[in-house]
Amino acid sequence: TGNAFWLESSWRSFADYEARLNESLAGRRMICLCSYAVDRCPSVGLLEVLEHHDHAVVRRRGTWTIVESASVKATKEELSRINEELERRVQERTEELRAALAIREQFLSAASHELKTPLMATQLYIDSLVEAAEVGRLSEEERRQRLERASASSRRLGQLIENLFDVSRTGPALPSVEREQVDLAARAREVVERFAAPARLAGCELAIHADRPVIGRWDPMRLDQILTNLLANALTHARGTPIEVVVEEHGDRAVLTVRDSGPGIASENQARVFEKFAQVGAGPARGGFGLGLWIVRQNATAMGGTVAVESAPGRGATFRVEFLRA
Repeated sequence: TGNAFWLESSWRSFADYEARLNESLAGRRMICLCSYAVDRCPSVGLLEVLEHHDHAVVRRRGTWTIVESASVKATKEELSRINEELERRVQERTEELRAALAIREQFLSAASHELKTPLMATQLYIDSLVEAAEVGRLSEEERRQRLERASASSRRLGQLIENLFDVSRTGPALPSVEREQVDLAARAREVVERFAAPARLAGCELAIHADRPVIGRWDPMRLDQILTNLLANALTHARGTPIEVVVEEHGDRAVLTVRDSGPGIASENQARVFEKFAQVGAGPARGGFGLGLWIVRQNATAMGGTVAVESAPGRGATFRVEFLRA
């Protein structure tokens, strides 16, 4: 209403005054403005006023000034800090979402293209075999070559799908590992044998040096994925050149090396080749989802190993994976 509700005429102490004031204001919804004759208040009383009120309006030399209590200042500063932190987090999250959407679009585009390519190739090889069988004009050697190409396309499609499943299963975390005693040399020979036909089609001479057993406790499926992706990468980027696989034992470590004589990798791209969706090659050498070497690193790390590349433009690439044997 704007009317005076309380008039203090017998000041004894701030505590006594506040108690009586609160009792009078109990149950009422109102804003309380307290006025003090500062020049008639003792210094202790002034301190009590500032301590028990959020704001004070003081007139000095004809100018009114709003004075905030320390608690209000601290609260406002904390709210300001929290707001700035929230804005920063929202901005960071927005940028992360934008980046994730860009990666998703890139991934979907690559998936659409890369899955169609081996599927269409397989279909074309099979259609040509059916057509040739009807007219009987294919020799045994020609039939074998087309079947090999169809088989290679099917294997590539299977590897692409397996990589997709592996990414969806693990997400950003490292893959699970089930350790057992494994001969890395024997495992490498098995994978190299599977790649004999694809290497022949790519014009690559595939050699392996793994004569002595190299025993350790690893996950055989993860080892298979590492070897498969390293060889698939070499066949993609080093077509028509020799590829060498070496398995060695150095003390308590096992070392797997895959070496090609392809175009090589520039130094500024060597760390990036292990990133998810990384595409470093160009033209015909560019293929897949950019997941193969990322899966190699994920699997090696999950088993306590490391992977590194040594390369230079025009000098091929050497990928070396090291594991503790224990």
